[in-house]
Amino acid sequence: FEGETIRITALDIQSLEEMDTLESAGLKIFVDEKETLPSLKKVLGSGGAGQGEVILVSRVNKLLEVEVRLPETYNVSSFLTQSVKSIPGVIDVIEK
Repeated sequence: FEGETIRITALDIQSLEEMDTLESAGLKIFVDEKETLPSLKKVLGSGGAGQGEVILVSRVNKLLEVEVRLPETYNVSSFLTQSVKSIPGVIDVIEK
């Protein structure tokens, strides 16, 4: 403190959008039905290309789940994550 004012020194400044993208290295998306896939493809594509890896997880039966790592990488952000969560048939989304 200097008198009645606060003095703050910043070492680095980045935009919130940039930090949001850097926060998540990818998503693990749990889907319940194949009808979800066209909507999921559209939403993932809307975020553009990036460095975020996406893994889809689908339950084959009560004891078996299958994971598929998508070959493309995506611009993963909190907005994209929320958009994916709102798709019918998406059970859960985990940021990696």
